[in-house]
Amino acid sequence: MKVKGNVDTDLVLYASAREIDNYDKAVVVSGDGDFLSLYDYLDEQEKMGVILIPNKQNYSSLLNKYAKHFDFVSVNKKKLEREKQKKTGMNLQDVHYKVTGRGDTLNIRH
Repeated sequence: MKVKGNVDTDLVLYASAREIDNYDKAVVVSGDGDFLSLYDYLDEQEKMGVILIPNKQNYSSLLNKYAKHFDFVSVNKKKLEREKQKKTGMNLQDVHYKVTGRGDTLNIRH
């Protein structure tokens, strides 16, 4: 038997009804249009913070009305990698070698 959770509904319930007074601004990680009603509610309550979208190339066009709240994981990943290299002088290949002791880069995801 396959069990399917209803994470969308749970997130909406907790963010809007149960926890609304316990945070200043919401940060939701999703590019799914199923959360549009949550974003509408958060906006009405002046609780809309950031919509952090995992994939800049693939998110619901229903969310475009909240584009000013968008941030993208892929863009931030590149920024973080550059900052890490500036601070440590190490790039991903250096980190991979340090962790694995191997010089190959086949297992590094960019």
